Amino acid sequence: MAVLTRDERLNRVRELKQWFSDQYSEFNGERFPPEVREAWDRNTAELEEHEQLLAELSRRDDHVVRIAGRTANHEAGVHFPDHGVTRDPVADPRRQRDLDGGLAAIERCTGMRGFSNERAIAIEKMLRTTDRDGLEARYLAAVGNPAYVSAFFKTLSDPQHGHLAFTPREAEAMRTTRQIEVERAMSDSVGASGGFGLPITIDPSIILTNAGALNPLREISDVRLISTYTWRGISSDGVVAGFGPEATEASDNSPVLVQPSTTAWKGFAFIPYSIEFGMDYPGAQDELITLLSDAKLVVEATKFLLGSGNNEPGGLLNIGGTGGLTTIQRVQTATTATLAYGDWWTLKQSIPIRFLADSTMVWNPITGDTAYQLSPSGSTTLALQMPQGRQGPITGIPQAQLSSLATGATTGTKIAIAGNFKKGFVITDRLGVQVEYIPFLFGAANRQPTGQRGLYMYFRTGSTVVGAGSAAGCPLRYLEIK
Repeated sequence: MAVLTRDERLNRVRELKQWFSDQYSEFNGERFPPEVREAWDRNTAELEEHEQLLAELSRRDDHVVRIAGRTANHEAGVHFPDHGVTRDPVADPRRQRDLDGGLAAIERCTGMRGFSNERAIAIEKMLRTTDRDGLEARYLAAVGNPAYVSAFFKTLSDPQHGHLAFTPREAEAMRTTRQIEVERAMSDSVGASGGFGLPITIDPSIILTNAGALNPLREISDVRLISTYTWRGISSDGVVAGFGPEATEASDNSPVLVQPSTTAWKGFAFIPYSIEFGMDYPGAQDELITLLSDAKLVVEATKFLLGSGNNEPGGLLNIGGTGGLTTIQRVQTATTATLAYGDWWTLKQSIPIRFLADSTMVWNPITGDTAYQLSPSGSTTLALQMPQGRQGPITGIPQAQLSSLATGATTGTKIAIAGNFKKGFVITDRLGVQVEYIPFLFGAANRQPTGQRGLYMYFRTGSTVVGAGSAAGCPLRYLEIK
C-alpha cells in the first residue's frame, strides 16, 4: 500500500465507511454475493489499519504537546506539525467516528424529497462546530439508519406488537436510538421522554417546510440548527473612528456589545389516524411529511410574526416584547388611516444604508396588490414603484409574501416589514422531532375505542430580532398605518 498522508488516510476512512453503509443498505436482510463478501473483508482490514495508525499518530501528537508545549517550542525555534490535535474537535478517533456516521446519514438522504443540499450543508456545519461531544452526530446516524426507519414504521402500524416483528438489526437500531435520546434528554437537564425520533426523511426540522407556502421567513432569515436549548449571539452598532492632531492620545472607541438570545421552545401537534391507515403503512411516509410539515408551517407562520417569546418564539411584531421589534424601528404612514404611494419610499429610506442592498420587503399578498395599484399624486400611471410587474421588486427591494401579516388601512395596522432578515432575524431549530404513540383513542360520549390511534409530535424552535434596542444597529423596519 502506498504511503498516505494523514489527510489522505482520513479521506480514505470516510470513503470506506460510506462504502460499508451503502452495502448495508443495498443488501439489508440478504446474503452478500461472493465478490461483495470478499470486498467487505478486505475493506474491513484496511479500515482497521487506517484507524490504528491514526490513533497512534494522535497519541504521538498528544505526547509531543504534553512534554514540550507549543509555546516553548516556538520560542526555541522548534516546530511540530499542527494536525489539529488541540484545536480540531474531530482529531479524537471516537469523535471522528461519530462525525463520519452523522455525515454518512446526511449524504444518504441528500436529494431525497425535501432534503436540500443547502440544508445538508447547514447540518454538517453544526456537526463540525457546535457538536463537541458527537451526540448530535450519533443521533443523526441512528435515525438515519435504514434498519431504524423500517422498525419505526413497523411500530407505527402496530404500536403494541410491532416490536415482535423486528429483525435483529431493527431491534438493535431501535435500542441505539432510544439510548441516544436518553443522552440528549440528560444533556438538556430534563427527564427522558420515552418518545421516538422521527427518521431523517420525515423530520420537519431537517426538511425545508416552506416550499409553496406563504411563509418566507425561513428562506430569508438566519436559520440556525442548535444542539442545546438556547442560542446566544453577539451584535454591535460598530466602532466609531475619527481623526486627530499628531502625537495626541487616542480616544476610547470601544463598541457596545449586546447578546441576543433565543430559547428553542416546544411546539407540538397531535395526529390521529385510523387503524386501517396504520395497517397500510407503506404509504404513510408521504402522508406524515405532508401532515407534519403543514402543521409546523402553519403555527410558525403566526408565531414568528406575533409570538410572545414566552413558551413560544418571539415574533417580529411582538413590539417592545421578548424577541420583537420596538417602536424605534416603526415607520408610520404620512396620513391617518391611509396607505399612499410615498409611504413605501419612506419605509425604504428608513433602512440603515449598510443593510439596504440585501433587503427584502415582506407583506400579505393583498397588501402587495394594493401597493401595485398606487401612483404618485396627480399621476394616472400605475406601478411606478414596481416597474417589473406585480411579482417584481418594490422601490427596488425584492418582495416576499407572508399571509399572516395584516391588511387594510386601519390605524395601528402593521402591514409590512422590510430590511435585511439574514442579519436581523434569527430562527433556531433544536435538531430532531420527537413522536409518541397513543395506541387507542376513545370517543367523548361513551369513552369507547374509536378505531383510531394517535401520534403526538413535538419539536423545539425559537426566534428573535437582532439589535432591536438600537436604531442604526437593527436591520429591520416595519410600516404601520398612522
